[in-house]
Amino acid sequence: MENTSDFNKGNDLRKLGQLEEALAMYEQAIQLEPTKADAYTHKGNVFDELGRLEEALAAYEQAIQLEPMDAGNHYNKGNDLRKLGRLEEALAAYEQAIQLEPMDAGDYHRAEHFLLKPTLARSPFADVYNNKGTVLEDLGRLEEALAAYEQAIQLEPTHAQAPHNKERVLNKLGRHEEALMVYEEALHLNSQNADYWYNRGNALSRLKRYEEALHAFEESLRLDPVKKEAWTNKGIALDYLQRYEEALAAYDQALQLDPLHVNAWYNKGIILGFLQRHTEALVAFKEALRLNPDSADTWYSMASPLKALNRYEEALAAYDEALHLSPDDGDIWYDKGRLLRTHGRLEEALNAFEKALRLNPQDVDAWKQKAHVLDSLDRHEEAQRAREEVLRLNPHDTKA
Repeated sequence: MENTSDFNKGNDLRKLGQLEEALAMYEQAIQLEPTKADAYTHKGNVFDELGRLEEALAAYEQAIQLEPMDAGNHYNKGNDLRKLGRLEEALAAYEQAIQLEPMDAGDYHRAEHFLLKPTLARSPFADVYNNKGTVLEDLGRLEEALAAYEQAIQLEPTHAQAPHNKERVLNKLGRHEEALMVYEEALHLNSQNADYWYNRGNALSRLKRYEEALHAFEESLRLDPVKKEAWTNKGIALDYLQRYEEALAAYDQALQLDPLHVNAWYNKGIILGFLQRHTEALVAFKEALRLNPDSADTWYSMASPLKALNRYEEALAAYDEALHLSPDDGDIWYDKGRLLRTHGRLEEALNAFEKALRLNPQDVDAWKQKAHVLDSLDRHEEAQRAREEVLRLNPHDTKA
């Protein structure tokens, strides 16, 4: 007769969040009945919840040995392999789950073995295809990833992740209009989903359709007024529409919801700079850097209000910090060179322009600046060669 007492106690303890105690009950169940595959499966589930992936993987392997036709254990094995970065093995595990339970299978009698988050698809196999897609995407096999995400959506049209994943891959493939259609279709099924409106706004922003993007973000916020990311991206759309005061208000709303929202601080700094409110812009950038000191973009952007406030040495220091983090950014080298030239530090400026040109030899403005510096250094033959390069790149430039 099958002993289920310890196993059921384990299930009850797990529901109560008492994971270590649940684990002990599953171990006892296995000792009493070593061939009970379900106990290994649930043991693996608990290990997953505890973040002990290698042990979870071993438990699923044991369950598969005992019951090799259980697709759920192959799926859970695939998830752990994916988290451990063993992508090819993860892909094989997902393929095995799909082979055991084809996409059109009507009987998901083993669904209880799928370790699912409550917010994910109602169909377990939609998650199998979705997670297979993430592995293929990580392996750079984008067309195959796209097909997997489409299969997930076919199984569960309102899947929480697959539409977004499909849209991301389409953007990577440069198919931006198709990416937008993902959310058009999703909203047709559920027009009251704030995330769909939010992601539609992002897709429209990528297409530079900012008025439509603004409408999408506003719809998202109507449905979910506390979505800080929607407030921030609404601000960005307003920024592109040159509605700066409204953009600033949107960023402030995002920060009211989450004072640690670094993107809102950064974009607030950008807007305050446009509004010539340089001291406030500096405060915003400093707050963004307090939250994320490794942002080259923020260090770079902070140089602008510092220059406007005549704090030139600090501006140069900001450029240097940005270049420490992003040494191959030609724009930073160019702007640093311009500031150095303005303050008569010509050799340093020349070095900066030359580095900018090594990174982008087609930068006409950098060639012009280099020519000006070389003239100031009385190196006129080199300056003339720089001007000739300007004319080669842009034969109609009358100011070379």
